[in-house]
Amino acid sequence: MSALSQIAKDPSCLLAVDALQGGRWLSCIKPDGVQPSSVQRNFSESPETWYLFTSAYNSIGIDDFELDIVFNLNACTNKNIFWAIASLNGIGIYRGSTAAGYDFVIQAMRIVTDSSGQLISSTLWRFNAGTEISDTLSGIFHVKITRIGTTVSAYGNGNRVGTYTGAGIAPTNLTGNCSSNFDGSIQEVTLKNLTTGKIVWRYPSWEERTRLLTLTNITTAGGVFRAADEAKSAGIKTPLDFRGNTASKTFIVRAFCPSHDDSTKNLFLHPFFTQGRWTYGKDYFVFGFGIWEDFRGTSPMRQLRFAASGDSIAATNPVDASNLLDQWHVFAVSYEMASSGQKFALYADGQLLTSGTNAAEVYPWRSNPTTTPGTDSGKVYIRDNAGDGTYVAGTVVSSALIFDRALTQPEIAAISNTMG
Repeated sequence: MSALSQIAKDPSCLLAVDALQGGRWLSCIKPDGVQPSSVQRNFSESPETWYLFTSAYNSIGIDDFELDIVFNLNACTNKNIFWAIASLNGIGIYRGSTAAGYDFVIQAMRIVTDSSGQLISSTLWRFNAGTEISDTLSGIFHVKITRIGTTVSAYGNGNRVGTYTGAGIAPTNLTGNCSSNFDGSIQEVTLKNLTTGKIVWRYPSWEERTRLLTLTNITTAGGVFRAADEAKSAGIKTPLDFRGNTASKTFIVRAFCPSHDDSTKNLFLHPFFTQGRWTYGKDYFVFGFGIWEDFRGTSPMRQLRFAASGDSIAATNPVDASNLLDQWHVFAVSYEMASSGQKFALYADGQLLTSGTNAAEVYPWRSNPTTTPGTDSGKVYIRDNAGDGTYVAGTVVSSALIFDRALTQPEIAAISNTMG
């Protein structure tokens, strides 16, 4: 279990997201009323998800298992559909060639042994054998591979297309990353340990099926959240809505913010967390936390800010961010609700940068009463200004946390050390 997963066990942790774990929802709190999204994501676009599959596959060992794969083929022009064969051991589905033309190949490597104990190098079954598959073939296909005892079987669209019985069993042992590069999308993958009767890995995950997190123009290649197209808005929409909320909060994010040339006379926004469009003024957003590089006036400034709709855009006690750009930092803000006034504090890498108290009537999680209807009705976003791509700045985020209380400086320092 990752360090962030451990932190997410805190009962006040509303959200924990880590790009290294495929952007999964790690918090133990599951918001109510979240409906599945119609947005389809391609498994092959989420390489970190393959790392999780590798770990789960290797956990099978010598137990019996069953792997079900359903994929949607747009066109049969590329080779690897599900390629989980690395170095010594694994399984795969790909487009292969025969004298008759092209067909699907289901391959199982080194998961059984022969009578002398040697690993059986490769077992191949043709799916649509002898029937040429054209480049324009499309549709939904279902492949299943099982190992029960020393017998390995493969099924295509419900029909058994091959079986092989060895003399012994070899532990599952993928030694490299898995991949996929076909024109289509993986619809569903289920890996079940038949010995224990438990599903050890599934795609889509619970988070994907209920669409707790919606990634727009985001890639997780390299273990970080970054824009797939840097010229467009990109971010992670969460199901969280803080309007009307009166609880204290802490936001923590590990981010890299590239600097920009002040001669551009433009605004570049690095939004860590926002609800509503922060750059539009107090009538259009609930709160915002991030770095502004604002070169539009006569005095260029780079500032780390937290602002609530009651504060207008100009946040109380912004911090000069000139030394916080072009390198990774863990940024945090805590906001403590109190009858005497709201206490806030800004941090970088666990170090307190500034603190202060807002007027008692300023509630950052409450929409301003004069808010234009509908303009701040979106959810809390990570790395996005609620879909506004006007001031994109190339921000890169690796992980993010939201707590439903004001964490202390030692707590923030400890988490920052873990995330950093």
